[in-house]
Amino acid sequence: MKLILVLISLITFTLGLIKVIIRGTRKKTVKGGLALIGVSVAIYIVAAFMSGRKEGENEGAKRSANTYGIQNAEYITDDMQVETLTDFSEERAFVQFTDYSEEDLEMAEDGVRAMLTDDEDEEAQYAMEYIGREPQGGNRIALIDTQGKILWKSDRTLNDQTLTEISEFKDGLAYFIFDGNEGESYNIIDSEGNITYTKECSEDFMFLSHGGGLFLVAEHIVSLDVDEWRIGTIDKNGDIVAEYKAYEITTSKEEPLSVNEPVDPASSLQKIDDALSQLAEERQKWVEESWEYDGEIDEEYYRMIEETEMEFQNRYDELTERKIQIQEQYAVQVEEYQEYQTEIEEYEADSQHIPETIAFDKNSSHDYQSLCEYLGENVYRVPLENGFAILNLDSQSVISLNTYSENTAHIEQFITGFDNGTATVLYNEPIDMEKMEEDNMDVDWATFLKNSYSLCRMETDGTIIPIVSNSWTNYVLPNILNGENEFQDGLLFVPYSGGDDTTGVYYNIDGEVALEFSEYNGKSVYFCDPFYNGYALMLIQGADQLTYFTVIDKSGKQQFEPQTGFEDVYMSRDGKYLIAVKWHNLTVFDITGNEVVSVDSEQISSDDGLHIRSQQIHSEHRYEMGDGVIRFRNFYVNVMEKAAIGSKYDAKVEF
Repeated sequence: MKLILVLISLITFTLGLIKVIIRGTRKKTVKGGLALIGVSVAIYIVAAFMSGRKEGENEGAKRSANTYGIQNAEYITDDMQVETLTDFSEERAFVQFTDYSEEDLEMAEDGVRAMLTDDEDEEAQYAMEYIGREPQGGNRIALIDTQGKILWKSDRTLNDQTLTEISEFKDGLAYFIFDGNEGESYNIIDSEGNITYTKECSEDFMFLSHGGGLFLVAEHIVSLDVDEWRIGTIDKNGDIVAEYKAYEITTSKEEPLSVNEPVDPASSLQKIDDALSQLAEERQKWVEESWEYDGEIDEEYYRMIEETEMEFQNRYDELTERKIQIQEQYAVQVEEYQEYQTEIEEYEADSQHIPETIAFDKNSSHDYQSLCEYLGENVYRVPLENGFAILNLDSQSVISLNTYSENTAHIEQFITGFDNGTATVLYNEPIDMEKMEEDNMDVDWATFLKNSYSLCRMETDGTIIPIVSNSWTNYVLPNILNGENEFQDGLLFVPYSGGDDTTGVYYNIDGEVALEFSEYNGKSVYFCDPFYNGYALMLIQGADQLTYFTVIDKSGKQQFEPQTGFEDVYMSRDGKYLIAVKWHNLTVFDITGNEVVSVDSEQISSDDGLHIRSQQIHSEHRYEMGDGVIRFRNFYVNVMEKAAIGSKYDAKVEF
């Protein structure tokens, strides 16, 4: 392209010069010839501009071609204006950059048009317009690998923000929203850069999550009789795998068992009252006869009197007990019948009720993409207004409904995803004090808690199977599990705080101490981060009150002598590197403490120092590393290759 433009420029300049000479000797106007010369200058400027830019591209191609052996591949180069970058996942990331190439061609085409016109005024107009015109680029998004090689790029668009939503790569697939010249569209892309599915964005369709090679999507159906969101799964080509379905989150009431109206016991009670009256008359008659008795009064007489009295009492007790029994039975029957009447009224009213289903509002503040979560084995967590539902897309059923309430049992947190049909969860249940007292259970400990927490196994049909409920699950886990402290590699660091001192130990999921640091007890303050692939960051406060860092393995062995001098330090999530940050500098160490890469840039910020807290909080300026690549504002650093990718005009990168 550069050679073509230079040739056009030379030809145009020659024609213009000849035209000026001929018209000058004939004493005619030379405006047309000057216009051609001006156009030739404009085209040459364009060629020179492309040359400068291509030089950077060629340098990038040469650098990376040595790795791939591909000379015609396209790469992100230093001179590209990269504006948006995403973190790497499965060695793939998206970038947005400004592309001037189509503008260059347009300017050259207009220059040739100016040269070939017969209208001298138009020649001059085109020449003056394009000599003073600055190239204006458009935006593209591209999928790149960890070398900066462009695997796919979008059409050129003048929209400023072209990448409005993006997922990470899982199982070689990702989805994103591209805002192009024809509007926004959902796209599924594979790791080779093939767009496998495209759908125009609308208020009635959305991607929610993906995993296992499938994508969870929702479609809003609105018609004369229907207004509901239906959820299903599609594959990478957009073919439906789990049929779209509305998932109910309120269930219809079952018809209550019939209860007969109780029979009034008045007649039965009256018979008992009559029998009691008759018994009283008999006894009175016997008493009177006893007073008139004038025979011998001996032991046999007293025995007979006692037996007769006992017989009267037994008959009275039987009648009285029967009367009480009838009254109590009737009261129970009345209560049961009244409850049945209430239930049947509610059932009949509910039969006219339309069940509530899972719904979404794309205009709300909810970030459904981040709130939805793939839990494995085709099970998803989907957000609700005040809680979440667990959907099994294999059985196409809601297997668990969870409302954030102290009065309702619910899943507090997933400890693990689903594997071999089960997941481990922290389950929250309100304590039933009355039932505990009825069961003669010790309720002293429960008086301090409103809810009981237990570790449970959850099956893919929603069955909850308790594993253990004790002080570990009730007092420790609910207070320590969060985004910073979580189980990794089966272990959780639990800090112990006493005043300004912080220490702690690692526990396994059963609440057993798995790793402790007795050598520091009573001597040093320390804190540990989660384990990643067998390694964790450890912070130690030295005698000089400075905070030192090192890496430990699961035996507690330090991988290098503790170091200091940085304001924030954290492990990469693959457990291979330490990222250490201070003002305008980021240094990467391997797990043995050897420096791998040092990056100086005004883009690099940090907080006011590395501190040990009872719950470690890293800097808000945290620089994540994925697949051995660190993302900065408008460039990457590939740690393994010791190479920068993108626009690094204000960065000094040292390797």
